[in-house]
Amino acid sequence: MIGMFGVTGTGLAAVKTWRNEGKRPRYSLDQWDKTNQPEAPLGFEFSNGWKVRLKNATNPWTRLLTFVQMEKRFS
Repeated sequence: MIGMFGVTGTGLAAVKTWRNEGKRPRYSLDQWDKTNQPEAPLGFEFSNGWKVRLKNATNPWTRLLTFVQMEKRFS
C-alpha cells in the first residue's frame, strides 16, 4: 500500500513536469505571468519607486539628490 502511494506521487509529479515543458512547476502565478507577452507592459518597467523617480529625473543634480536619498533610506 505504501508503494502504491509512492508510485502515484511519482506519476503525478512526472505528469505535472511534462505539462510544464519539463520545467519545475510554478506556484502563485499572477495574471501577467499567464499571458504570452515577453515584455512587461508600460508602468511595470520597475518594481521599485525610487528607480522610477531616477528614470524620470532629467536634471543631473536631481538624479544625484534622489540617489543620495535612496542610499540613506536603505543603509
